[in-house]
Amino acid sequence: MYIHTYKANEISLKPGELKLQDLWKIYDLDMEWAGIWSRRKLLEKSLEKLGTFMQVPDIIKQLANISFDKFTLDNLLDYCEFQTLLNPEASSANEIQQISETQTFKKAKRVLIKPEIKQKFDHFCSRYLITPDQFAMNLHENKQRFAPPMIEELLTDVANRNYVDESIPKLSSPETFLTQLCDYVAQLLFRHPMIRKIVRRMYFEKVLVSTEPTPKGRNIDMYNINYCVKRIEGRSINQFRGLDDVWLRAVKCEKDGLIRIKLHFRWKDFNSDEIFNFLKNFYLLDPKMKSKFHIMFTLIL
Repeated sequence: MYIHTYKANEISLKPGELKLQDLWKIYDLDMEWAGIWSRRKLLEKSLEKLGTFMQVPDIIKQLANISFDKFTLDNLLDYCEFQTLLNPEASSANEIQQISETQTFKKAKRVLIKPEIKQKFDHFCSRYLITPDQFAMNLHENKQRFAPPMIEELLTDVANRNYVDESIPKLSSPETFLTQLCDYVAQLLFRHPMIRKIVRRMYFEKVLVSTEPTPKGRNIDMYNINYCVKRIEGRSINQFRGLDDVWLRAVKCEKDGLIRIKLHFRWKDFNSDEIFNFLKNFYLLDPKMKSKFHIMFTLIL
């Protein structure tokens, strides 16, 4: 208001060129950028801290340099927090105890594993699996640059020979070790920001939106403003771009009890899951193989 009233002549080339609504738009954009800027500053500090106890992967650095959207920045911050909790040496014992007790981090108790258990998990992963960074590179480049080795041994034999330790409950038997390992690797994949970004984009492409009226909304006729969202059949989420008013109206109608919104896929059964099959092509050596190792990798995904 001050600029528009007293300083417009100093920054406007022509009389009336700078309007009040333009200044409000600049103000809104400035506030939006301030939020992004604060996240990026926090991310820089988190990556710097991460670099003190581990080698930050190049793919994470590249993603951090080019990302300005809230979703990706939040995923990167979540990745840094996850890696910090995964490596107890990165934090003081008091900090770890506080996180574990207050559970400010949802997966804290599952992440804070003992170093000797983590060491065995990491050793197994380095020999028989591709890393989350390699999996992310495969997805990003849309080709299998990295693949796990061919293994002929039985899973239980490998676990029993090299990784079972009866003195540790989580490693007391081959079955227990493999169950805990699957959960550990699944967490690593789930927390990787590049994998989450690619999978999220695939869901936006594959998920369909349908609506149906409830008993309360059956009386909506073609002259009602809500008629456009009464029955939507299999519309892609991407088709709602540029039609925010339609999506907001659908959400409001569902909140008012007039319609039900259903999110679903084109395929009818799990075996036809296009997203899952796509991921298998870049994580497994051969998705059609039926070995025990491949079954375990499938369970991880």
